[in-house]
Amino acid sequence: MKYKRLIKRFLIITAGFVSLLLIVKISGFNGQYGADSYEYARYSLGLRDFFSTGAAPGSFFWPILYPLSGALLSFVFNPLLSLQLVSIITFLGTLIYLYLIIKMTEHSPDHSEVLPVYLFLFGFLSPYFLRLALSSMSDMLSIFFYTGAVFYIIKYRLCSKNRYFFLAAAFSSLAVFTHYSAALVLLIPLLYLLFYFLSRNEVPQNGFQKFPGILNKLLAMIGVLVFTSALLFCMKYIRHDLFPNTFSHPLLQRWSVKNFFLSEFNSGDGAESYRYINLIYEALFFFQPGFCFLGILFLPFIIVSSSPMHYFVLVINFSLAFYLLFLMGLPYQNTRLVTLAFPLLLILYYKPFRKIMGTYFKARSKRIVVYGCIGIIQLTFFVFALRGINNLSKSDRILCERVGKYTPDKTIYTYGINGALRTYGIKNKIIDLGIGKITSIPGNSLILVDEKELQERWQGRLLMENWKFIRANYALKKTDVAINDWILYEYK
Repeated sequence: MKYKRLIKRFLIITAGFVSLLLIVKISGFNGQYGADSYEYARYSLGLRDFFSTGAAPGSFFWPILYPLSGALLSFVFNPLLSLQLVSIITFLGTLIYLYLIIKMTEHSPDHSEVLPVYLFLFGFLSPYFLRLALSSMSDMLSIFFYTGAVFYIIKYRLCSKNRYFFLAAAFSSLAVFTHYSAALVLLIPLLYLLFYFLSRNEVPQNGFQKFPGILNKLLAMIGVLVFTSALLFCMKYIRHDLFPNTFSHPLLQRWSVKNFFLSEFNSGDGAESYRYINLIYEALFFFQPGFCFLGILFLPFIIVSSSPMHYFVLVINFSLAFYLLFLMGLPYQNTRLVTLAFPLLLILYYKPFRKIMGTYFKARSKRIVVYGCIGIIQLTFFVFALRGINNLSKSDRILCERVGKYTPDKTIYTYGINGALRTYGIKNKIIDLGIGKITSIPGNSLILVDEKELQERWQGRLLMENWKFIRANYALKKTDVAINDWILYEYK
């Protein structure tokens, strides 16, 4: 019986993995879109060369665990596919941890049917969550680690075994050193863990029985310290500067309660105007169709519900509220940052889903109809969610291919798309129009710009001034390379 369950679970996971690969194949999406993904690709390739030849991988602003994972996999698979595979595998791992967490915290006899269906419909098929699983970003790897950390925090609270304390701390460290924002999601659960760890007096039943309780705790803390130190040492060996100006990031420096009520911001990334103020945008997370279109039904059950593990539910609620309040204060709106908190919402929404199904859809035939309708709606939303970034990704690829037809001796002046050019093999010298004042350009140069975006976002900035200078002082010839407002000019 046990082996049958293991085989069944293995087949389910394999089916999920194959389904994700089929989506990648059918859509043609390679995970690359936006500056961050290209930067991860660049550094991952640099790390691969570092392991092969010892050549320095170059500078990198963000934590290195995600590109490091991609670099290790790239010895077996295509480098770009390797980064995508890290996200896909950890997405499935996250769903497994969520299954175990919900099973521990919500005691119900119908878990065997309702819980797998719930995680499939609202986890696997969640439009933004699934889209993130196919993207070459660090978010999903960090989500996997912090979801694992939450699981081991609960296990430690239930079992009081030091190995779970160590695993909770280790997974938390890995989550933070993959994506710094995970520290904010995990802050309250870790404070809860530390409080219980220090206040617990009894000696665990297993492990270190011959030591008194105080020494038992000391050994556990030493184990965590050794693991974290080893992790920092490895990262320091690869990249000498562990935290390169991370905490002086402009977005963090401009955090303010005033931003709760603003929808327009002007930063180093240009002028941005959003539909909603930050307060409303983050609040929509609870019933945004991109996450959970039935959230409007589930939310009241969270507010009034009680649970055998109410203390843990409170920890999750406070953690979610704290993280969203932090996001409200940023001069920026980003779906990826909100998605980081989605597993917490999945944990909270399971009980409302189970209650609704158990109260209004007891008949199996009715449940099948409801499940089918939800699945179709989720897949429809996912198609729309993926289409935008997939079109952007394909446009970048086509643009780089066309630019690549020019000889590599030509200097390219551009901005924003530098990472894509390098990722797709452009060897030309690239000069960023947004860094340093341009006083002259040599003959035999190429200028790649999106004039519409320059007008909308970069008025009065160095980037725009450099473009105006080039237009006013040099006779530029428009080439036949023009995709999505990007135009390639040539100066001979």
